[in-house]
Amino acid sequence: MLQMGAQKMAKSVGNGSLLHEVLAQWGRDAVIMYFVNGHYRGPVDFDDDVMAQAAARVRRVREAGRRLVDGPSPADMAVYKERFFEALRDDFNTPAALAAAFEWIREANSRSEVGRDDLAEMLGVLALEAVVKAGLQRPYGL
Repeated sequence: MLQMGAQKMAKSVGNGSLLHEVLAQWGRDAVIMYFVNGHYRGPVDFDDDVMAQAAARVRRVREAGRRLVDGPSPADMAVYKERFFEALRDDFNTPAALAAAFEWIREANSRSEVGRDDLAEMLGVLALEAVVKAGLQRPYGL
């Protein structure tokens, strides 16, 4: 359930946003990042601040993707990938999975010549693989 402030987002309340307008303003990847950052069992707040945070996360992934090289990720970073998929197995906990992906990014940022395969696989499950391949595809709205 989407909420704007403390109210449920609904056409009858008049506080809705049209999807094509949100996509035009924030871009596809930011909208997906917004949705996967909330757990499906609970309400999710929608406002410009939350969308700006989602867009910032997309930029962070895109910047990390630019520094990565083609090929496999270091074997010792597999722990983050394991945490990612474990979170998804635990009631499709996408916020925890996303946290594991950002831990992977944090670790990759402290190294040189890190392969993008694990991050692309993780984010591919969330339909965000294009963000990892920054510069290879058109960045949606950002």
